[in-house]
Amino acid sequence: SDKEQIAKHDIGLVSNYYAGNFGGSLTQYALYNVLMKMGYSVLMIEHPKDCASRTNLDSMNNIYLEIPYPKKDMAPMYETRQEMYSLNSICDSFVVGSDQLFQYTLYQMMGKMVSLDWVQDSKQKIAYAASFGHGHIWGDKKELQEMKYFLQKYDAFSVRENQAVEICRNEFGVDAEWVLDPVFLCDKECFMRLANKSQVKWKE
Repeated sequence: SDKEQIAKHDIGLVSNYYAGNFGGSLTQYALYNVLMKMGYSVLMIEHPKDCASRTNLDSMNNIYLEIPYPKKDMAPMYETRQEMYSLNSICDSFVVGSDQLFQYTLYQMMGKMVSLDWVQDSKQKIAYAASFGHGHIWGDKKELQEMKYFLQKYDAFSVRENQAVEICRNEFGVDAEWVLDPVFLCDKECFMRLANKSQVKWKE
């Protein structure tokens, strides 16, 4: 099956890279390219099929004329979060990409995938340019307590909004660093590669 054929990768990039919007798609594309340029092999990992978010590979066709990731760097969609446990034997570290993946509603819709409760504690867990989407958090108290427990298991946590540093400290007891979103880290060439495939014609 697909799942047995995945080669070992340095990093599992856990994200909503199937997102049917440009921001969600491009920030993950950028982080993938930045990590690759640093010399790591990167496996793109999406949310499991059994959660409320109904995005699938087709939604990428609304964004790209051709999918910009090699097939070997795309993990199949797993049925459940529990099934994703098998990725521990494939990836050395796990990075959660940018975008509002920790915003309460999306966190739930993506099946709590970014809790990384399916990742062994011996693995490195990193959040890069995470976002809560707003200057405050909301949600069920018990659920937020659970979220706090898993966020504290991360080895490194960074956020893309200055306000999120406070949220991490005050709500989750996590020391977060304020960093640039991946789209600003990525070389212009990454975007030119995509733009050159476009069929949209401009006068200049």
